[in-house]
Amino acid sequence: MQISVETNIRAIMPQLERFTSRQAPFAIAKALTATAKQVQAGVTNALPTSFDRPNAFTRRAFAIVPARKEGLQAIVFAKDKQAKYLKFGVQGGGRRVKAFEKRVGAQGNGDELAGTGKLVPTRNVKRDSSGGVSLATIKRITTLANDGKTGRYFVGQPDGVGRSKGRGAGIYERISKGRMRALMLFVEPKAYKTRLDMPRIGGAIVRDNFNTNLRAAWATALATAR
Repeated sequence: MQISVETNIRAIMPQLERFTSRQAPFAIAKALTATAKQVQAGVTNALPTSFDRPNAFTRRAFAIVPARKEGLQAIVFAKDKQAKYLKFGVQGGGRRVKAFEKRVGAQGNGDELAGTGKLVPTRNVKRDSSGGVSLATIKRITTLANDGKTGRYFVGQPDGVGRSKGRGAGIYERISKGRMRALMLFVEPKAYKTRLDMPRIGGAIVRDNFNTNLRAAWATALATAR
């Protein structure tokens, strides 16, 4: 996210000429950093209303790069791991098929549907407090899954007989002889709508706060000038 700042520098920073070489860059950098922190807090606070029960890892997604007087730019960004999935809620578009989903699909019984889409948990698999499936649970299931011949779990599409008729490809658990239940199913990735409007949130915070932050920073710069 990149937001330009326009302000009446001379109205906010009187005596500019006297202190241009030292105090002005310091004050502007300090104001930019303070504003970036406010944007960081603003987008973080918007997560629960934009996404369904974001977990603690997601709520720690956003960080800042402070402005320096040598480079008057502050950056608000999502950390790499969280950005991989948050970008679809910020930018919209289709989610990529994850590496573990491709890997699970490769374990399947040759069905054309297996491994072509994302894995969606059913009500039969344990969820965490955020409504997701833990990586430990996924790893345990997929490690034990095989090609559908034997074992408790298998990846693929059940034979089209009885209650299994018409079931899609996914990860299944055998619960008794002739009975099984779906834990996760492969579905085609759908396009995501924009949920977290960072430019709108960030732009409003910058407009409402940057000038105030600059006035405060300039007052501090004048008070400490030598």
